[in-house]
Amino acid sequence: MATSGNFKDDGTITAAGRGQVCVPTASRNQQFKKLKAIRDNQTCFDCPNTRPTWASVTYGVFLCLDCSATHRNMGVHLTFVRSLDLD
Repeated sequence: MATSGNFKDDGTITAAGRGQVCVPTASRNQQFKKLKAIRDNQTCFDCPNTRPTWASVTYGVFLCLDCSATHRNMGVHLTFVRSLDLD
């Protein structure tokens, strides 16, 4: 099988064409599952909402949908948020 795009012959995926290998999806999901199981991570960092579905990559905190919108409006130069489920 030939190498195509960011996929290597051995099934690994390179990071944005830089030749580094990305974390496999199963491993990444397992790490997020462990992080979400921590009691402090089961509440939004900015408000009392439970079961946050977003994270601030900049600050390493979990956020609810409403607070993630506030962070997105601040701009990526201050805080960068990603969905835990979609990205």
